[in-house]
Amino acid sequence: MPRVTRLSQAVLRFDDLPDTALLSISDACTLLCRSRASIYRALKQGKLHSVKIGGSRRLSARVIREAAGDLRSLEQ
Repeated sequence: MPRVTRLSQAVLRFDDLPDTALLSISDACTLLCRSRASIYRALKQGKLHSVKIGGSRRLSARVIREAAGDLRSLEQ
């Protein structure tokens, strides 16, 4: 049976979010179709930038949009 996952409001309304909105690593994984390991690897390599709030990392909507654009350009 396939695993059913609920999408966060940030993912559902991503197009309406301002560039300064901060999203979780989990949201970034969903939006970029990448695993957590891939996201953390990109952070470590400096390909993505994040901020740490408390014990969690957050990525801005702008960073995710730029990363999505980079992925689209590789597919062409």
